[in-house]
Amino acid sequence: MHRRANTNTNTCQRIRGWTAFILAAAMLAALITGCGKSNTGNEVTEEMTDASAPQDTTPETTAAPVTTKETAPEAPKPSTPGISFDAASLGDAQTLGVGALVVPADPGELSYPLAVKLLAVAANGGAGGSASFFGTAGFNVASQVNYDKDNSDASHTCAFTVGSGTVNLDDGSVRPAILVSIRGTNAAEWYSNFDVIPESDGKRETDSEYAVNFLMTAQNVLAEIKRLQLEQEGFPKPKDNPVYILTGHSRGAACANLLGVLLNAEAGSENVRSYTFATPTTCRGDSEAFKCANIFNFINPADIVTMLPPMDWGYGRAGVDIILPDPDGLAEKVRDGFEPMITLAPDLDTYYNIKYSLVSTGAAEADVGMTVYNVMQILAASLSGLSEAQNLAITGAAALSQAAMATISPESSLYPILNLFGGMEPQSGTVPLAFTAHMPSTYFDLMKTIAE
Repeated sequence: MHRRANTNTNTCQRIRGWTAFILAAAMLAALITGCGKSNTGNEVTEEMTDASAPQDTTPETTAAPVTTKETAPEAPKPSTPGISFDAASLGDAQTLGVGALVVPADPGELSYPLAVKLLAVAANGGAGGSASFFGTAGFNVASQVNYDKDNSDASHTCAFTVGSGTVNLDDGSVRPAILVSIRGTNAAEWYSNFDVIPESDGKRETDSEYAVNFLMTAQNVLAEIKRLQLEQEGFPKPKDNPVYILTGHSRGAACANLLGVLLNAEAGSENVRSYTFATPTTCRGDSEAFKCANIFNFINPADIVTMLPPMDWGYGRAGVDIILPDPDGLAEKVRDGFEPMITLAPDLDTYYNIKYSLVSTGAAEADVGMTVYNVMQILAASLSGLSEAQNLAITGAAALSQAAMATISPESSLYPILNLFGGMEPQSGTVPLAFTAHMPSTYFDLMKTIAE
C-alpha cells in the first residue's frame, strides 16, 4: 500500500517524587539493556513503548491536502491492546522477514510495507542484528562504524551500518541502492542528546538552524558513505545513480532525518528515501532544504523523545511527520510534563546560562545553583546506565553526577524537571507509560496492522 502524506507532531509527562523517579530510571536502564547487543556485549540501545489500543491505526496528518496515487483502504483495528516491554513483538518482524525491498519510484510516495521493514532494521541496533537484517534484505554490509564505541564516550556520533545492493522500484525498474541503518542512543550518548548546541572554541552558536548535536552525527555518516564510494570496489558510486535508503530509531532517527537533508543536496531528492521512527526535533526555520517530501517521520504523539529539543524553541523536523494514533489521549498529559522546563528555559540561551537555586524558588544567588542544561546532564547520568565514576569523568563535576539529584530540594524551581522522564502512572504496576511510548515495539505494533 502506498500513499502520499502530510504533516505534524508533539509529546511529554511527569510523575510526583524521588521514589518514582529513581524507580523509573532503574526500569529504563533495565528496559534499554540488551535490546541490541554490540560486538562487545556492552551496548545499551535505547528503547521504550506505549500502552493501550488506538481507536484507529490510520496515521493522522495535518497540512494542505495532496494528491494520492491510490486511495488507502481503512486500516484494521489491532486485535489486542497489549504491547511487549521486551521488544518481543519485534519477533513478528523477524518472521515477517525483511526480504527484498520494494521502493516507490516517486520519492514523495509513502510505502507502509517498506516503513515496517525499515523499522525492523532500525530496531535491531546491534552490529550483529543489523548485519543479519541487511542480509535478509539482499544487501552486502560494506561498513559498520562506532559499534565498538566505549559506553562512556559522549561524543556526537552514532553507530551505523552501511550496505549495498539493489532495490525493485514499483514501476518495475531495478536500481543500485545504498542502505543505511543508524542505532539509537547508547549509554553516554544521552549526554549528547541533551547538548543541543555543543561548544566550539568556547562558544555556542545558539542561533543555528540545526540541532547541531544531531547534525554532527549525520555529517559523520555522510563522510563514511563518501569514503566507501571513493575506496570500496563494487560499492555504488554517484555516477551509478543509486537510491539511498535511510532509517533509524530515536537518536538514530534524528541522524537519518538530517542525513536525508544532506543527501538531498548531494545526490538529489529524487534518489533519497528516509524513514525515521520516534524522531527528535532536528531543525528550525523556513529553509527550503527542510521541506522534504522524501523524508517520512513516524511519530507516536505520546512519545516524549519526539518533543526534544522543545518545539517552543522553534524546533521541528525536516520532511513529513506521520502522526500515529494517540492511545488514551496520553499526548496532552505528556506535553504537560514539559511546562516546568519551558517556563525556566524558554530559549537556548536561558537553557545553557541561567542558574536556579537548588533549595528555593527562583534564580540562584551568585554562582550557587544549576542551569536547566545542568539538570538534563543529571538526567543523562541517570539514563546512561554508567557508574558514578564514569559519569563524573564525563561531566568533570560531582555536582552533575547522579547523586546530585538528592541535592535539589522539592522547593527548587528545578525539581519538577527531574521528573521529566519519570513517565505517568505505571502500566500494570510496572512500566511508566512515558517510557513505553518510545519503544520500537510500540511503533511496530501501531504500524503493522496498517501494512497488513
